[in-house]
Amino acid sequence: MALIDIERLEREAESLAQTFASAHPFPHMVVEQFLHPEAAERLLQSYPAIEETTWDNSTTYKHQKGKFVKQSIQGTPMAPFFEETASPRLLDVLSRITGIQQLEPDPELFGAGLHQSLSGGFLDVHVDFNLHPTTQHYRRLNLLVYMNKEWQESYGGYLELWDMDKRQCVKSIAPLFNRAVLFETSEISYHGHPHPLRLSHGVTRKSLSVYYYTVEKGERISPTFHNTRFQNTQGLAGAVKVAKSSVIAGLERLRGTGRDSRKERSAP
Repeated sequence: MALIDIERLEREAESLAQTFASAHPFPHMVVEQFLHPEAAERLLQSYPAIEETTWDNSTTYKHQKGKFVKQSIQGTPMAPFFEETASPRLLDVLSRITGIQQLEPDPELFGAGLHQSLSGGFLDVHVDFNLHPTTQHYRRLNLLVYMNKEWQESYGGYLELWDMDKRQCVKSIAPLFNRAVLFETSEISYHGHPHPLRLSHGVTRKSLSVYYYTVEKGERISPTFHNTRFQNTQGLAGAVKVAKSSVIAGLERLRGTGRDSRKERSAP
């Protein structure tokens, strides 16, 4: 049985396309119950614990902290989800909804896969890297599916969508269980969860992340490569937060426990 409720996306493609195209500050949409309920429960039960050694450990960077990433999905209970997100049927309906033709999945899951953040973790507002490092194709869409049951407002971790011309957060989206967010990636798609998480013991912020590409460049995409571009949206508090994380990141690298800061990737 399919995990994703593709039939509903196909039935509602016309109205979803209107929602996506008219959204501000850039094209996006939120879909509740993206997965069939029983499939969502199975994936949550199979979601790897943070203690497992197969996670890429939580290295601190200047603009993000407390992040774990897992891209080695093949042969795991999570693999069927990523296989479905790469299926021609889903690619077709995503093209109908977004108007972006000839979408390509990424079998490498570069920067994507499973993301999990600890209490105190944050991801500053940013636009994503624009070119895939292997194919050199253009990044066009982010699909995020959240896996957080009984998420409390006090935890924070809301996905913020920003109009950077106005320096204004236009939308704040709670990372609720089985809620999907699809948005166009471009030079104006500023997003993140910049406020440090305040989680109860044993709680993490979990998501499934998929990125889509095209050979052709979109109209709001730079033709030359750039890495993730971060913005401070919190004024003095943001500057202090970044300064602290920079010190921690430097100490981690001196101890040999950190990774090269040039490899910093986003994980909304």
